[in-house]
Amino acid sequence: MEIRKASKADSAQLWAIYQQVIAGEDVFMHTADTTYEVFEAYWMAPDTRTYVAVEGDAVCGSYILRDNKAGLGNHIGNAGYMVSEKFRGRKIGKLLGEHSLAEAKRLGYEAMQYNEVVATNKGAIKLWQQLGFEIVGKSPGGFRHRKYGRVDLLVMYRTL
Repeated sequence: MEIRKASKADSAQLWAIYQQVIAGEDVFMHTADTTYEVFEAYWMAPDTRTYVAVEGDAVCGSYILRDNKAGLGNHIGNAGYMVSEKFRGRKIGKLLGEHSLAEAKRLGYEAMQYNEVVATNKGAIKLWQQLGFEIVGKSPGGFRHRKYGRVDLLVMYRTL
């Protein structure tokens, strides 16, 4: 498996994965009816570095890396991750996470912060903690989960 920068040629596969991820309305802020234009503005924005994990011609997963905040907050990175349903269970999320931390450090970020980790997403929380993140805050009821209603959003942080 190779992790590389995404290209326009990856857009269709990325969109298909994103649709899988948002369908459950349980891990990302976008609703299931999010349009391609909104996805593209978010996942492929000019100020965002987008990477893909590929196996042959298949995009298995992806992550985005950007400044957590503009200006005086741009020394801290922020990232989002997604893995195709057909490739789940192969530790691709961990590979993407490790790659993103190394890439963030290479780019000069001093830390990484995830602002919106849904508290019911136990797999993600466990993975980020394994990769050195700590829960440093929460927004009580900050996410309207399709199945559980209002659940907390966690802020997770680690230095690089």
